[in-house]
Amino acid sequence: MLIWVVGLLLLNLVLSTYIEIRQLLKNSIVPYLLYFRLGILEVLFGSLIEWKRISRIFNGDIEVNWLLAPGLLLLIAGLIPDVVYTPLARFSSSPLTLLRWLINPLGHTATRTSLHVLTGIILVRSITRIERG
Repeated sequence: MLIWVVGLLLLNLVLSTYIEIRQLLKNSIVPYLLYFRLGILEVLFGSLIEWKRISRIFNGDIEVNWLLAPGLLLLIAGLIPDVVYTPLARFSSSPLTLLRWLINPLGHTATRTSLHVLTGIILVRSITRIERG
């Protein structure tokens, strides 16, 4: 029950932050701190998917594994605001170039939300034992 309450609380915080961002963008203000808060809230929501592992972490069952490196890279890439990625995507003229293929998705809110949720899952998995077999 507590997981549901925390999940709903996080979703409402994500929504209110998103609304604040949209209002500030209408006034041509780029709210970098709000983008950061939005990303962290979405990562926390993603980590709730692994709530059993989180309970193991609180019980001291911690073991860092190889997933930490990609998790941190995704976290860094995801916390950079999309307004930074949009001009970067214009450097590439052909739609088939690697730069455009990697950066274009990061300039869209839905992709970034999915990336944040995935990052939360990977980060929780990166500090618990990998279950084999």
